[in-house]
Amino acid sequence: MTRLRGTADSTSTLPTDYPLLIGHRVTRTYGATGPQVTAVRDASWVLARGQRVALTGPSGSGKSTLLYLMAGLDAPTSGRIRRPAWTEQSTVGVVFQGASLIPSLNVVENIALPMLFAGVTESSARSRAIATAEKLGIDGLANKLPQEISGGEAQRVAIARALAPNPLLILADEPTGQLNHAAADFVIDVLLQASDEAGAALVVATHDPLIARRLPHEWTMRDGRLYAGAGQAEK
Repeated sequence: MTRLRGTADSTSTLPTDYPLLIGHRVTRTYGATGPQVTAVRDASWVLARGQRVALTGPSGSGKSTLLYLMAGLDAPTSGRIRRPAWTEQSTVGVVFQGASLIPSLNVVENIALPMLFAGVTESSARSRAIATAEKLGIDGLANKLPQEISGGEAQRVAIARALAPNPLLILADEPTGQLNHAAADFVIDVLLQASDEAGAALVVATHDPLIARRLPHEWTMRDGRLYAGAGQAEK
């Protein structure tokens, strides 16, 4: 869970099409002291509150880097990202490609941990963690350690960890990569439901065309450049 400083006083009364995240000519280049690699090139977009987007493109096209930039986990080399609807209480829920669970914590503790770091009380964080685990069908794993569950189950825990704080923006990097089609459909159902309930924007990076079709909008990346349907990105 990531907190980002914004300029708006409240998001609860904003219409669902209010601009949430605006990128203007964003570039991210790595290797300042050696060979340079540009992962994202001159990307511009407008992501509205409540908008659901499939981010598609081949491996190495820059999808993960773009998600990191959107989440505030990385900074552009050039260009600007604005968050006009953000408040100090706004959060981003990020589902990484790997589950990245803490081995010494059980499932519920892993889900609750980001909320504890954000200042949520232990009882409230645990209650929200359990409720989110139930939505994802993993409440029976509550007391198990990461090494005691399967890769697919661990991915569901990671998704629950991202959703439990009720984020304003949900970013998921290949969230169904370790799941069969039935489980993948279920996870997308949960992500869409979370987006609906909170009015959150949702961006899902995926290679799976069946998953991409579940989301109303599609943005595509090729060689670090972002392409989108009419009205979905501005250059």
